[in-house]
Amino acid sequence: MSVRSGGRTPGSAFSTAALFGSVAAAADRQGVRIAALIEDRAKGVGIAVFNIGTSEVVLTQHADDAAYSNTLATLMRVEPSEVLCSDRSASTK
Repeated sequence: MSVRSGGRTPGSAFSTAALFGSVAAAADRQGVRIAALIEDRAKGVGIAVFNIGTSEVVLTQHADDAAYSNTLATLMRVEPSEVLCSDRSASTK
């Protein structure tokens, strides 16, 4: 998994409990997955997962702790080939 930073983030994701489960379901399908992350000031993390093979996009948003355990667990389940994040987020981690 590689991590790239920079570029523009096109807004925040919306959140539902069912949608969060869809992130893991997207990981079960064939295809290369790219994840994009954004963090707000209250430790809320938005995750977008794009499956290149199926053209499926799954969006989720959740609160996280200082260790980003929820975000890391999601990335471990999804196994993206690349993770995109903003310059600000990359420089503070």
